Amino acid sequence: DKHGFSHLPVSHAIALDPWVEPLPTPGLAPVAVQSSLQDRHGVTPRLLVINSEAFTIWQEHFPKLMEIVNTWNQNCGDSIHDIRARFFTIVRSQHISFSDLGVFFAYGRMGKEGRRYLDTIFALCLGHLRGDLQSVLHSQIIAPGKLETYEKDGRERRRLTGDSGDIVIHV
Repeated sequence: DKHGFSHLPVSHAIALDPWVEPLPTPGLAPVAVQSSLQDRHGVTPRLLVINSEAFTIWQEHFPKLMEIVNTWNQNCGDSIHDIRARFFTIVRSQHISFSDLGVFFAYGRMGKEGRRYLDTIFALCLGHLRGDLQSVLHSQIIAPGKLETYEKDGRERRRLTGDSGDIVIHV
């Protein structure tokens, strides 16, 4: 490019439960940086974002992450094969669910669900990297992604509809 740096040969990117609050807004990056997302053929890498339920129901966080994904998908075609960024949430997962900690030191819900979360994350990531994400999704349970309220410890709380480990498709 004009600064003497060559583009990195990146074709796929994965963001696991990203914390996006420090990123600039609006958009993923300033316009000058947008072109650096493209490879030498002008193609933007494919992005997979997998979010925890906790980050998805975080009211300030979710719209900002959706804005990033939508910015990444600007100028894509209408076909599912043209979309450059996909965004999912794993129902009942927490930020720690993206670690192997729950499998090795099983405690509480992470002890029961930790392996399922990691298996789902692995399957989605591998499908993304192999270009076979749609067939992976056909083998998963897809939840509607609606918010529901429930009571726990005398307090009203929010969660996504579905069972632990189900996938919500946002994009």
